[in-house]
Amino acid sequence: MPSPRFLATHIPYSSLPESARDSGCRIVYISRDIKAVFVSLWHFVNKARFDMKEEISLEEAFESYCDGVSIYGPIWDHQLEYL
Repeated sequence: MPSPRFLATHIPYSSLPESARDSGCRIVYISRDIKAVFVSLWHFVNKARFDMKEEISLEEAFESYCDGVSIYGPIWDHQLEYL
């Protein structure tokens, strides 16, 4: 790829390849409003269903989200890793 290179990802910092973390390249972390992230994730999970028989209620999803249950782990850990 020609320079400058740009990569967008959702993965936590700790899951980035070591070559990316140790390269000295600049990393720009863009954070969405936490409420928007939650609602978007709730819609995604309910549409994807992941072998669920019933839709997850907003209240149940909110409790899980506050407990740190998420595809990538707790949102606050994800954000703090990039600091």
